[in-house]
Amino acid sequence: MKLDITTEQRLQICRDASKIYLKQAGFVGLCYCFYLATLKMLRDRGITEPFDLKYIIPELNPNFFNTKVGWSGYWWDISDVSSRLYALEKITNLYKIKLIQEKEVKSKRRILSKYLSFLTKWFKK
Repeated sequence: MKLDITTEQRLQICRDASKIYLKQAGFVGLCYCFYLATLKMLRDRGITEPFDLKYIIPELNPNFFNTKVGWSGYWWDISDVSSRLYALEKITNLYKIKLIQEKEVKSKRRILSKYLSFLTKWFKK
């Protein structure tokens, strides 16, 4: 199921996934943490249908982190906490940057709209 998720919501999912990972003391994979964080966000919105993480957080895949799925199904050894913390930081920072860029674009559009409105009024005189 593909859902309409904003960048701000994706960033919150990343932050919640990080908290979940730290609470689990590093004994789980990231997919589990992101699944729980997404489930919480969707339930808070009243959505109970099944979902696919690849549509919610498309960057959550082994290629984005330059790793491969091992025989155990994990991207890194289960005891490799530092790689997971780095991955959490990387994906969280990505969504922070995206959010900043979106806000800059909205701000520029708002300024341009006001300027065009001013010009339209001025030329009608």
